Amino acid sequence: MSAGRMNLAWGVVFSLACALGSSSAWAGASSARDAKLDEMLQKEAQDYVDNFVRAHPEEGGVNITVRSWADLEAGIVYADFGPGALTDEDLSNERLEQELGSTLLHYARNSGMPRETQFRALYQGKPYNHYFPYVPAKWGPGLSRLQRRSGGLAVVSASHGLYFNHGSKAWVFQRELMNGILEDLVTPPYAEALNGYLASRSSMTVRLARRHDPPDHAESHLPWDHMSARYNLKALYPEETDIWHSPPGDSSDDRELKEDIRARPKYANFIQADASRQATLRALPAGSAPMVR
Repeated sequence: MSAGRMNLAWGVVFSLACALGSSSAWAGASSARDAKLDEMLQKEAQDYVDNFVRAHPEEGGVNITVRSWADLEAGIVYADFGPGALTDEDLSNERLEQELGSTLLHYARNSGMPRETQFRALYQGKPYNHYFPYVPAKWGPGLSRLQRRSGGLAVVSASHGLYFNHGSKAWVFQRELMNGILEDLVTPPYAEALNGYLASRSSMTVRLARRHDPPDHAESHLPWDHMSARYNLKALYPEETDIWHSPPGDSSDDRELKEDIRARPKYANFIQADASRQATLRALPAGSAPMVR
């Protein structure tokens, strides 16, 4: 793969203002299976999780097992994480789920599964929201009927952006430079494009989580379109700290990065959005297999 190419994956994340069903997917896992595909998915999933834990010890436990398989009839690739993948607190596994999901979907589609095949993450046989159920926000004013269009309300997020690291005392991007491209700065135009498509083709009212206008962010003196969604939402709703400062007791150096991850679905819940979608790019090192990184 040439150095300048990107493997574009629209991370369409449905952060709906409702919980996913909590029933286990194991019951349907035996139908429409391919043993060779399952074997490949299993190996790739475990290898990826092992590498991820080594590279990001702060984001996962040790010796995390994962089981992966494909339900050909349903068009779903599953990854079921064993003990240790979840903490006692409701913290996001977004990065691990997105990267592993994109990787497994690549192999599944190359093996003949259709492009609309979906990825679903489980934790000991149950979805994330089984352990951390959705709790309706006590505020959630939403938008008035005059402010909403007939097609519903959606939040569109460009992934990542700058956050303040309390260890280095510096503003840093969430992704590293890859092939001369920084994902944090490439995704906003895609979010703008998705915004336009949703507004014109579905008649949805769309709200962008990241801010894209020219003025600088007052606190960092850096361009607004470099900043992650957390800071835009803080500026829009300074009193609603549960959106952009959650959980409040976190003292880790990268706590504002974690707050950014949580802020996007919390914002969607706050305005009573019908759906939340995220634009995500994945850059690949030259000569690597086409998988996320």
